[in-house]
Amino acid sequence: MRVLLVCILSLSNLVFAQSSVSWKTSKTMFLFSDQTPIGINNSVRVETGYGEARFIKLIIPIASFSSGEAERDQEVQKILKADIQPNIIFQTELMKQAEYERLLSGDVREITGNLNIANESHPVTVKLALTNNFLVGTVDSKFTTFGITPPKVAGGLVAKVHDKLELVGRIDLEDLKK
Repeated sequence: MRVLLVCILSLSNLVFAQSSVSWKTSKTMFLFSDQTPIGINNSVRVETGYGEARFIKLIIPIASFSSGEAERDQEVQKILKADIQPNIIFQTELMKQAEYERLLSGDVREITGNLNIANESHPVTVKLALTNNFLVGTVDSKFTTFGITPPKVAGGLVAKVHDKLELVGRIDLEDLKK
């Protein structure tokens, strides 16, 4: 009985979480109704470098984004050209171990890197915050920055996505300490 109680108390202190990436944009439906679609991907793989050649690399399977609407998710795969490159890849610039440790402690507020979509590399600046054992990175950008034309349905009469794109990565600090 004592062992069971210890196991239950130990499990109650665990936080079940994982690294993820999400996208958010805005669109107008039927010329007057503004909406904010969001997609999330919980299948993100995190890699880091070693020693004095540290980096953060996120491998994001395009097919794993879920917005709650299957048709939209299929359209996202087409827009991001998953047939050319099935994963979006983000990688920071190389950093020394001391800078990497500052990043993990929350002392670094911004990093730069490259976002690779459909075999095209795009430089990005990521704003950082440390929240509840996650390193949260945000990129406020536009579709056109990444060479993507914002989608429309029926010439924009039914739906028109605005040229605004927010990307948010939530990386579990445990994934960065491996």
